[in-house]
Amino acid sequence: MDVFALFASIGLVKTTTTKNFKVTFNKKRKAFSYSRISVQSDNDQNLSLTAQRAKARAYCELNGLELLGEFSEVYSAKNAKDREEFQKCLKAAKKEKAVIICYNLSRFARNTSEALFLSDELKKAGCDLVLIQEQINTDTSSGRLFFTLCASFAEYERQLISERTRMALGVKREANKRISGRIPYGFKLAKNGVDLIPVPKEAKVIARMKNLKAEGFTFVKISEILNAEKIKTKNGKKWFPATIRNTLARQAKLPV
Repeated sequence: MDVFALFASIGLVKTTTTKNFKVTFNKKRKAFSYSRISVQSDNDQNLSLTAQRAKARAYCELNGLELLGEFSEVYSAKNAKDREEFQKCLKAAKKEKAVIICYNLSRFARNTSEALFLSDELKKAGCDLVLIQEQINTDTSSGRLFFTLCASFAEYERQLISERTRMALGVKREANKRISGRIPYGFKLAKNGVDLIPVPKEAKVIARMKNLKAEGFTFVKISEILNAEKIKTKNGKKWFPATIRNTLARQAKLPV
């Protein structure tokens, strides 16, 4: 989903090219750039660190910003606090009351609440944020509004993708198709490498787990019973409460 194109189509923002994304800051500002990729890649979907830095430098030159430093990292983190270089960038920007420049929203934050929290944190410290791809500059009221909307749409898109993935896995599970590298207890992999075939002996063990649970036995007690009877897991190991719980949880997701 191209959020900027969506808002442009309804007249909320005006379309311009990234290289012409020129704004007027209230005063001469200092800036720091932050670049991030999840894995080492140079494709268009995951713009390289070199390309991200180059765009930040071009933006500073076009808008008369003094670029004091560049922070980059190869890291896939759900929380900003786990990104070491990002935290260094925040600290430096707060000290100088500077502008942080990121290529796009996904490089800056992973969800709406984090994006808004960080934006508010920057604003309280006298800092601002620029997102080049979305053409957002929080130095203006309209920029702050657009930032909030973009963050909400970005999180919605991630949730939608996650929901579709769960649904796809659910369909495969119901059809007894392989969905991961681990073959679940109660099944074996067919020769085609896709279908799961029930294993009668293991199915009886699962049925016994269900009966014991229905009788009020805890996962701890069920694992103790199976281990005492020398019944092994798929990998030939002892049963643990968590293993019992996961096995029954998967069974609960299967059609009756």
